[in-house]
Amino acid sequence: VRLLGGRGEDHVHFETDTRGVSVYDVDGDFRITGERSAAVNTRDYPDSDEIPDPMDPPHRDWGRWSLPRATIGLTSDYGFKLGAGKTWFDYGFRKEPYASEVGVFGALSTALKYEVRLDGDFRFENSRAFVMGELYSSSFDLLNFYGFGNASARIERNSAKVHRNASGLELAIGSFPGNSTGFAVGPVISFSRTDDDPESFINQLPGLYGVDDTWQTGAFARFDWDSRRNIRIQWTGEIPKLTGAALTAQGRYYPDWMDLVEPYGWLGGELRGYLQIPLLKDATHGAARIGGKKIWGDFPWYDAAFVGGPQTLRGWRAGRFAGDASVYGSAELRLHVLDGQLLMPSMWGILGFADVGRVWVDGASPGSAHWGFGGGLWWGLLGTMNIVSLEAGFSDETTTLYLEWSFAF
Repeated sequence: VRLLGGRGEDHVHFETDTRGVSVYDVDGDFRITGERSAAVNTRDYPDSDEIPDPMDPPHRDWGRWSLPRATIGLTSDYGFKLGAGKTWFDYGFRKEPYASEVGVFGALSTALKYEVRLDGDFRFENSRAFVMGELYSSSFDLLNFYGFGNASARIERNSAKVHRNASGLELAIGSFPGNSTGFAVGPVISFSRTDDDPESFINQLPGLYGVDDTWQTGAFARFDWDSRRNIRIQWTGEIPKLTGAALTAQGRYYPDWMDLVEPYGWLGGELRGYLQIPLLKDATHGAARIGGKKIWGDFPWYDAAFVGGPQTLRGWRAGRFAGDASVYGSAELRLHVLDGQLLMPSMWGILGFADVGRVWVDGASPGSAHWGFGGGLWWGLLGTMNIVSLEAGFSDETTTLYLEWSFAF
């Protein structure tokens, strides 16, 4: 039972010792008499600024709800991917936007790559703090290895393939100082196993650090900022503004415990910008990003600063270049060409992009930067964040194809 005082002075008298009653009051004096001695919670509870329209219903604070999840993907590296899962939400008094979120997700590709994840997000009463956790196992993280260096040689496609399984547990405590800003810190523990395939290039490199089974533990810190939307409630499908910027930054440190021979750490991040363009239809916009990673210490091969693939450099194989430092950038134009009806109201568009990236090893980066160019089609449901994009990327080495349940960034 919760008792909320109103404006002015309040007086409550308990005839019996009523345990389990919580009392709240932030205005005036709240006096309790009788068989009751608990303190009054006087912490201010501001009106929610997550409801943009005063005609909308108040924030939900009871019950539960579940939401199915699905994804598709296609790349030249892992083939066709299909994934599904479900997320459960519980709601509670003054816990915004929910009391807890627990999700399970799994995916499988035609190249026999897999992913299984269990995650949880737990909020506190009248607080912007949260506790999160994720348990995962995946073979999607790294798909190829061509050796280290900005001028690493092109090798036969099947030889470059890597079969690596990564599993781990990450826990975090964090806060949202503002609706557009969040940070989290916490411990991590992970396990890496690289299959011993004598035909693969990676197993022909004697003494490569991290090829053997590797356990490690450490800590991480993460910072997120997005001027286009409220990152506290991203699960709702809120449509981001077409103009704005976003930043993701993360650092990790691993001491020389378990299977590591010496401590190492890294910093990485990505800055993204978006600009609505008054051309054709409303959703036409440009997008750009710049990102990178820097590692200090002796690190396992799988934690290198990689460039290549849809996350960094389209038109090149995933993980095509590896070093102890990397920089990449992208520019993309997304044209909203027409609206139509495919089962439900939809948007149709085309896009074009240019990507660039390079890596360093011990300060050396021979050769020039690597470029990728391409374009494609995109389709989305009107009034939602549900976007499907089909892209082709071209470089002076190969041509790649990407089908994703989103834009690249």
